[in-house]
Amino acid sequence: MRFVAIDTETTGFGHDAEIVELAAVAFDDDRIVAQWSTLINPGPINWSNPHVRKAMAINGISPHWLGSQPMFPSVAYEFLTFLARAKTWVAHNWEFDQRMLMQEFRSANLMHLFMAQHNVAKSVCTMRTAKSLLSLPKTPTLAQCCEHFSLVNDNKHRALSDAVVAGQLFFKLEQHRHRNQIELFPSSSSDG
Repeated sequence: MRFVAIDTETTGFGHDAEIVELAAVAFDDDRIVAQWSTLINPGPINWSNPHVRKAMAINGISPHWLGSQPMFPSVAYEFLTFLARAKTWVAHNWEFDQRMLMQEFRSANLMHLFMAQHNVAKSVCTMRTAKSLLSLPKTPTLAQCCEHFSLVNDNKHRALSDAVVAGQLFFKLEQHRHRNQIELFPSSSSDG
């Protein structure tokens, strides 16, 4: 089973949030075959905004690291090329990551390229899948899911590390589902 796990780190959760780190990890079953990540310069941001400060405190990314980093349009094609490695895309809280990606591709006038791949890919939210399969809280965090399967996230709330464990989690959830012969609702590429 080939799939790509994705994660974004952002300046917040609202519609004005910007991606500051993006990662994708290609898997073949539980084996990592390639990984891609970058910090992203979000452009002008009010770093003193309490929501931005809170988000940056969670992910530990310093605004000082971002000034010399590429802006999203500069990495968009490379990211899309990486996503093309698999027709299944995985993320923990896919709806959020999808919204953030669509926002960035729209701002870069590249939405048509993202949607061309998105429309043929199956998207899977490990948060929703874990909620359906396991006895975990209503909206299980990535940390709670990792604890359930004894997965180690060495660098929580950083895009590459979170994408790695989201991929490992997806593989564990698929094993659990097959072992217990559980049918899940299909996750469509259009609604996350």
